[in-house]
Amino acid sequence: YQRRVRGTGLFVRMSRKVSAWVCPAPGQKLVKGEIELPELGTNDVEVKIVASGICYSDIMILKSEMAIPGFKFPLVAGHEGVGVVTEVGPSVKHLKKGDRVGVGVYRNSCKICKHCLAGENNMCVAKLMTFMGGNSGTFGEYVRVDALYAVPIPDNICDNEAAPLMCAGHTVFSPFRKHEIKFGDKVGIVGIGGLGHLAIQYANRLGCEVYVFSSNVSKQQECVTLGAHHFINTTDKEQLKKVNGTINFILVTASGKNVPWDALVENLDANGKLILMGGGHEPIPILPYSLVNGQKSVVGSACGSSSTVREMLTISSKHNIKPIIQTFPFEKINEAIDVVTSGDIRYRAVLVNST
Repeated sequence: YQRRVRGTGLFVRMSRKVSAWVCPAPGQKLVKGEIELPELGTNDVEVKIVASGICYSDIMILKSEMAIPGFKFPLVAGHEGVGVVTEVGPSVKHLKKGDRVGVGVYRNSCKICKHCLAGENNMCVAKLMTFMGGNSGTFGEYVRVDALYAVPIPDNICDNEAAPLMCAGHTVFSPFRKHEIKFGDKVGIVGIGGLGHLAIQYANRLGCEVYVFSSNVSKQQECVTLGAHHFINTTDKEQLKKVNGTINFILVTASGKNVPWDALVENLDANGKLILMGGGHEPIPILPYSLVNGQKSVVGSACGSSSTVREMLTISSKHNIKPIIQTFPFEKINEAIDVVTSGDIRYRAVLVNST
């Protein structure tokens, strides 16, 4: 059904009911149910989801491990979706029905604040995450989002491999642009999992000298295959000391007590940056003076802007950067969440629709 927008000759699609995997309340298993999509806005598109990654932040919100306001239960999570455009708002000119697109972390922003106007809509204070504010995410059969946040997927990236790029790929690529990491820089990567295995690939393809920091020596050969030039065993203090004062940027995708924070700061060159991308609930034990003497810094890194995700996909397409995935049918979504929660996933879980 359509409705005419008052005072214009434009028509928009009315709300409609679709199926989705719903979490009734924090900590509960997901159940298949029916939800109502909002009316399609004039600048919106509707996307039929073909594949959706599972990000650990989805799980933390579903289990209420993160006290983040704006997430309403019953909740349809998911923010690593790939699908096909099925409806287009009347003001959308750059997308059409049948286009293959990805839907990532954000669904909208105000477009008029200083951050949006400067090209950093990921910093907009009014931005909405995909399943925030009562909206449904990519664990549903369909999603409706602002067309700016439905990003065309290059032809040589398949649906299942494109899905994790919409968050994991976007997350680890963003600091390369935000912090102007350039060809020849020495880049360290801490944590070889869903984020880290992609960070290795981007750092290598962008011409950096790649150092992997990990306590799991069984992953050393795989890291080399992905593009690492050096592997530092973080349980070996002598190995850590050998690279003191040499690394320009260290991307931290892990968290917790096993991260050798003081040693990582020592590993940084003067003016080096320790860039945090992983979540965590524990304070970081770093002495202020260890930063002052070398003018070193510790910074956070969020998912980038809508233009950054487009560039990330272009780089991924050009350099054949792909996530390592395990696929599950949507009907096994709870099993997939359990595997991710256990830490046994290698390295991203992707849900696949059979229809």
